[in-house]
Amino acid sequence: MSVLRRFGTTLSTVAVLGCAAMLLPALILPAGGPPQSVLVLFGSVPDVATLPNSLTLLAWDGHWARFDNVGAATARRLYGHGALMIVPIRKSGCMGLSQI
Repeated sequence: MSVLRRFGTTLSTVAVLGCAAMLLPALILPAGGPPQSVLVLFGSVPDVATLPNSLTLLAWDGHWARFDNVGAATARRLYGHGALMIVPIRKSGCMGLSQI
């Protein structure tokens, strides 16, 4: 086996495992995760009036939005409204982990 082929195999394995690790929270949330803040990527801009009423909008920029209070049922409804991916986030960013 050539070095180049081994490198390609290793790189593809790492890429697959990395993508799986990043997408795991997006798959768990609609299955039964607790309500939390999320980043939602839409394929096309949805009609805001049809989105679930339980959502709290934190930020909106056309094809992506940040919402609070998204549980499993709400995540499934967002996928029904055209969401491509729903990823849990921290509202306060990484600074929310620091102790003052």
